[in-house]
Amino acid sequence: MTHIDGNALRQVRTQKKWSQEELSRRSKINKQTIYRLECGRTTRANERTVKELSSALRVSPAVLAGEAPVPERTRRPSPLDIGSEMTLRYSHRSRNALSLAAARYRVSAAQILEVAPFLFVCAAEASLQRRRDRLQEIEQRRAELSETQANFPHLSGLLTWNTRADDIIDAERQSIAKRDLFGATIRPDDAIINTAAVEDIENPFAVFLRDQGEQSNGVADFEAWPYNGRPCYKAGTEEALGLVGQDEEAAFSVLAGIAVLHQMPKEVLAGGPEARATWARDAGQAFLSAFEGLERDGTIVYPIAADGEVSR
Repeated sequence: MTHIDGNALRQVRTQKKWSQEELSRRSKINKQTIYRLECGRTTRANERTVKELSSALRVSPAVLAGEAPVPERTRRPSPLDIGSEMTLRYSHRSRNALSLAAARYRVSAAQILEVAPFLFVCAAEASLQRRRDRLQEIEQRRAELSETQANFPHLSGLLTWNTRADDIIDAERQSIAKRDLFGATIRPDDAIINTAAVEDIENPFAVFLRDQGEQSNGVADFEAWPYNGRPCYKAGTEEALGLVGQDEEAAFSVLAGIAVLHQMPKEVLAGGPEARATWARDAGQAFLSAFEGLERDGTIVYPIAADGEVSR
């Protein structure tokens, strides 16, 4: 008889997201035997049981005996796996914005998250369509301009026709066809793309979202979304100000994700706007004292490890 560590057996089984029934089916070992081993009612099993269990679970008998560590999962689950769970990390700024949006429209944060993929797809497709429309417009204008060349037969055709324009238009057309929201697949050729703009705030998707924010009557303000980084925006300014009694400094800390709403102590939340403003201002002051301001183009920028950057 061989010793079996019930905790190790359970851990290996649950790593694979198998039920006791599933392990029984795969190993040909009775479910009751598996149950008794896992709950510690018995700690010994015959060699056949150990062999079948370790073979089905693809671990050595030493792991089930507790003599070797349970191997870590080598493959992270894909969001497309049936029954998989997603663990998402997002910034404090975005989490605060989620709470403020939920408060503004009297819905739950879960409802907003449920509809977020639909809204993203709508925004992405609208952005791509706007690029198609603008590309068609510039092609029409180039054709019209080309027709005026006949008025200047003594001048070079370069007057109305840029020899690189076709390359630029083709690169943009291919980018749109690939659903490249940020223009990131366009090769970094200064004659074709404004590389600095794409990497910063003037990439096509960031510009589209900024334009959408301008139509919100000040409710939402989109600032930037580098294609390899996090989006930067403000949403729920009115709600943030209301939360902290119209204290602009405290509201800034909330909107920037410095004062994290879900970490607010219950007594502060119940203490009213003044208590909440003090808490948010203190969080802002603690943040400012923790980091040394870095001057960039005349703006003091304070780095936040989790959230990107906050500028004032």
